[in-house]
Amino acid sequence: MKYQITMFSDFQCPYCYIAKGTVDSLREEYDIEISFRGYEIHPDIPENGIPSKDYLPNAKHKNVQLQEFGRQIGYEFADKTAMPNSNKALQVAEYAKEVNKSDAFNTLIYEAFFLKI
Repeated sequence: MKYQITMFSDFQCPYCYIAKGTVDSLREEYDIEISFRGYEIHPDIPENGIPSKDYLPNAKHKNVQLQEFGRQIGYEFADKTAMPNSNKALQVAEYAKEVNKSDAFNTLIYEAFFLKI
């Protein structure tokens, strides 16, 4: 049986990345197809982004929490100091869907946004 999952997410959302990783790990046991639907959760972020502390007063604490949670699932999250604007990445993701590269693109862009590389 094939399971079809629609994921509404934004590349700047670490919890969306964690959810994608969780679904990806389930693919080892289940036939799952993900239909990605981009959703810009912070369209007010300027094109060049802003310092995280200007947008989230407790950004440093959130980073520590995210890094601890990430380690539990095998992700080594970088110390994020900026809130990026994800609009262009979401636009490219739409093209990636058209050329059947959606999953690979989404994984790479999430890694670029969040992981220590």
